[in-house]
Amino acid sequence: ACRNLTLPSQNDPILMKSHTPFYPSFDRKGVNPSATCAILLLARNPIDSYSGWTRYMNSKVEAMVDFLPRWSGHMMHWMIDTVDIPLIIFRYEDLLLRPEEVLEEILKVIGPGWNWSKDSIQRAVKAYGPKESFDNKCGKAFKKTPLNEIEMIRINYSGLLKRFGYSFRKV
Repeated sequence: ACRNLTLPSQNDPILMKSHTPFYPSFDRKGVNPSATCAILLLARNPIDSYSGWTRYMNSKVEAMVDFLPRWSGHMMHWMIDTVDIPLIIFRYEDLLLRPEEVLEEILKVIGPGWNWSKDSIQRAVKAYGPKESFDNKCGKAFKKTPLNEIEMIRINYSGLLKRFGYSFRKV
């Protein structure tokens, strides 16, 4: 539920993408916490996240062991700095596997005034949904990740992984 339950004006943002809560980044102004209805936090398992970050940075990134504290810090930053704002966590993998269901869950939580039919959600997913299959986007990096790195993640980040619904079995 929003703090201000009126629908936004035509010039107000409905959704705003940000990598840092409430702080300006690049050429975007920061988010005003008092005008924020809810935070949608997209979580991705750290191994696939690292793989995606490596592709994005054209392989000019640090080792996995150095990336993990940054991943953890980023996720914790959202949870800690948004403690008084509803935080809706959804996983990247679920969004790829069940985009209509996840979108419907998100729309239910963001507040009144947004009446989306199943048909409109289906049209939105068809027009803007995942362009690649789950198999092409998730899990491939696990096969390339050394077992000692997977075990290090399991041991050192299991609490945060559980918070997002992930579990790595002991190898």
